[in-house]
Amino acid sequence: MALSEMRQTDKLDSDSPREARIEQRLVGRALTHWAEMRGDQKFPSYSDYLQQAAPYGDEHIYVINIGDSEASDEIVSAGKTVEEGFGRSPVGCKAMDVIPSSVDKGLAFCRTAVALKKPIADVGRFFNANGVEICYRSILLPLSNDQVNVDHILGAFSFKLMD
Repeated sequence: MALSEMRQTDKLDSDSPREARIEQRLVGRALTHWAEMRGDQKFPSYSDYLQQAAPYGDEHIYVINIGDSEASDEIVSAGKTVEEGFGRSPVGCKAMDVIPSSVDKGLAFCRTAVALKKPIADVGRFFNANGVEICYRSILLPLSNDQVNVDHILGAFSFKLMD
């Protein structure tokens, strides 16, 4: 999704309930922050991310260290909101075991972001580790220390509990 499309989403949904606007805006703000960190580079690096506070709060962030294969991609940090949504701390877990789209749909959006070297948005529902149904939005943003290979994915995640 292009940056202009993300901004347009915020404008179109300005009449929706406040919770929905915040949720959708998180993805747009994360994409904007990623683009600002990137500057003239193809990608921001993991160090760029570590040096700046996310304007939307670290509680919505998770970081995946990209390994040799999908089976070795591991979550290395996660904020409080991510932990609440997933129903547990995902730190130290394989991304394919806890990222909602991987678990419920068998889709590897993390690996898609790596292969395409572009941000990927993900929206859906899943039952977290506590059995609670969650409706979520997330964006997976590629990071690269060498500007060639994606070595980390920065994820921004928001959710609401389903009744």
